[in-house]
Amino acid sequence: MSKPLIMAGLAALVVSAQAPAAEPDSAASAFMKCARISNDGQRLLCYDRLATDLIELGLTARGGLPAAPAAAPKGGAGKGAAAPAASPQQTETAPPATAEAAPETAVSSADQFGVERVEGAAGTDIDEIQSRYVGEFTGWDGKTVFELENGQIWQQSGSGRMTYRVVNPMITIKRAFMGSYLLKVEGRNKSVRVKRIK
Repeated sequence: MSKPLIMAGLAALVVSAQAPAAEPDSAASAFMKCARISNDGQRLLCYDRLATDLIELGLTARGGLPAAPAAAPKGGAGKGAAAPAASPQQTETAPPATAEAAPETAVSSADQFGVERVEGAAGTDIDEIQSRYVGEFTGWDGKTVFELENGQIWQQSGSGRMTYRVVNPMITIKRAFMGSYLLKVEGRNKSVRVKRIK
């Protein structure tokens, strides 16, 4: 509905719904307050609230509001008893959620890195982790298992051999092509394809 039509309809409601107890210009000032709101959604919400208030005001002036529901019998409502009708204020819908809703709480974690290959679980969006190898590193030769200081255990999944002895070296594991991972040990440029097993 266009803004001029909304304004014309509300102006008609202002004129027809004024009660003796209400100040003549209070509804008009509320209407002008809505008209000054620049955001379309908030302005429409303001008009909706004003229209509801004016309709209720007109019904009150004419004695047209529904009577309060009768009290239920002391024995409780029967199976066929109807629920009391809701008032116009009770049926007013809540304003739509805005774009400022709370952000998702999913957090990337190095603990989840590579876990999608373990039991098909969801992974993380980080691209690499670093942790020290536990004990003496001797290289890899086919199915080598790499136990890291952070508690993760990885296993060689690609072919190849490399001999290199060092104690507690820093290990870097990077995400690679097609969901695979490459392990590299500090001090060497060579890498090997691995998979996480724990």
